[in-house]
Amino acid sequence: MTLKQRALLATFLQSISTILIARGIFFYTEKFHHFDKIENLLLALVYGLSYAGAAVISHKFTERVGEKRSLLITLILQTPLMVMFMTGNITLLIVATILSAALYGMTWPVVESYIVSGDTPKMAVKSIGWFNISWSSSNPIALLVAGFLIDLNHWALFLAAIILTLSAAGMVTTFPHHPAHLSEDHPERPSEEIISSYESLLTASRWLMFCSYSLMWILAAILPLIFSRLNVPVIYASPLSSVIDIMRLVIFLIFPFWAGWHGKKIPLLLVMAGLPLGFFLAMFGTNVPVIVIGEAVFGVSAATCYYASLYYAMVIKNAAVEAGGAHEGVIGIGFATGPMLAIVGFWFGTAWNNEMLGILAGTLPLVLFCTVKSAINLRIKRAA
Repeated sequence: MTLKQRALLATFLQSISTILIARGIFFYTEKFHHFDKIENLLLALVYGLSYAGAAVISHKFTERVGEKRSLLITLILQTPLMVMFMTGNITLLIVATILSAALYGMTWPVVESYIVSGDTPKMAVKSIGWFNISWSSSNPIALLVAGFLIDLNHWALFLAAIILTLSAAGMVTTFPHHPAHLSEDHPERPSEEIISSYESLLTASRWLMFCSYSLMWILAAILPLIFSRLNVPVIYASPLSSVIDIMRLVIFLIFPFWAGWHGKKIPLLLVMAGLPLGFFLAMFGTNVPVIVIGEAVFGVSAATCYYASLYYAMVIKNAAVEAGGAHEGVIGIGFATGPMLAIVGFWFGTAWNNEMLGILAGTLPLVLFCTVKSAINLRIKRAA
């Protein structure tokens, strides 16, 4: 197997493990600890803060210990945290959630650097595509399995995560100590003019990605409760919530083989409409079909801005861990911002005796702000 193939396999294994915890935990707390909306949102909030902080400093840690060693440390340390989850103690669950989020935030920037190791911009499109396919294909699998594991008993979810993470760590032992980087004078490095336009597209896509992860993390925390309200058993609710992930996978399967999206702003303009439409259909749908349609629209939109953001970051920064750290940092800030705004929205909703109005009050300013910031950065000459 080549380095990329090994890195993609490690990505797939660790992605399943990550989603079992990062998304499965909300179904777990609803079933075993009877968390309500606010409690799940608070858990999502502390997860996001921890993830964002760790992602941003990941390159500094990596500079000290090296990429390969950094990956092995962050993967192996996840095992004792899974044991903490298994105890069933709520305090230990919260601590383990915070610490596992930090380890996840430090893991993915390094993995992304290995994925595009030594790539030209044209090669990076396909490498990032395969990376996105690898992790996104694991998400619906993880959510399908999570429902079964949670229904089985209180510790099976975490045992599965241990096995998967240690398997990924075993694959990382075969990696070189450092990923390769394309020389700055390589003939296929983009011109300064293209880099400049890519920087504008990167900023625009990051604002939209921040918005998408803010809204997605609200859905991650609330969908288990929405499906429960509709009397959907957890064994079915977990896979139903994976429609977002399935539609992200569809986009990730298309983009590596279609050159018409990169360097252009039309896909991001469509995202501006798709994100709020999908979110509000999923959040306020009164039946399962409407919720699923909302998830699908949201998933397509979220995948588009994610792919664009990672591609432009890696090309501009030449596959540096710092680029992945900034990318994951934006995701982590979204993880924290969404639940915080939802909590504020629920408070407004309680005061106004109208939950929908409260959520709108909490999330609509975010959507409008991110849309305006993105639109400002899209007022550029189209990249060559």
